[in-house]
Parts: sequence; structure tokens; C-alpha cells
Amino acid sequence: MIGLIFNLVSKLGDLLIKKTPNKSSEELELEQSDTVNETNREEIKAGKGWRNFLGYVCAIIIAYNYIIVPILDYFGVVLFSFPLSDIIKIIVMLIGGN
Repeated sequence: MIGLIFNLVSKLGDLLIKKTPNKSSEELELEQSDTVNETNREEIKAGKGWRNFLGYVCAIIIAYNYIIVPILDYFGVVLFSFPLSDIIKIIVMLIGGN
């Protein structure tokens, strides 16, 4: 019984050693970043992605705060406005990439 368990553990260890990649962490990180970049390129080519949607939403919020709220305020309709500091940060990140 103990021999069977020892044999099973040794075969499992051999299997794990064979599955472990021999690449360094820099190579693995480079490979992952290449995969992410390729995915981003495909999303940009398709034209329909979360970045585009987020850009449209931010643009609508800014238009709401700077155009709709002042016009309706002029006519006596009071509306709330969104805090723009976070929206501006999101837009800068979308444009700048960082």
C-alpha cells in the first residue's frame, strides 16, 4: 500500500515537472503582454469594444454637464450634475493609454 502511494506521488511529481515551463519570468511577462496587445488590436479593428463605449459615455456626461444642465437651469429647471474629476481622469487614461 505504501509502495503504491509512493509510486503515485512520484509519477505526479514527474508530471508536474514536465508541465512546468522553463521560461524566465521576463519571457512569460513578454509573452502575456504580446497576447494582450494582439487582443487590443483585434478589438480596435472590430470597432466595438468597451473602450469605445466608455468614451461615448464620458462624452455624453460631459455634454450633459456643460450643455444640458446650464440650458435647463436658464429656464428654471434644476438638474443635478455629475462630478467631473473622475470622468476627466478616465478620458485622459483613454487618450493617453496610461
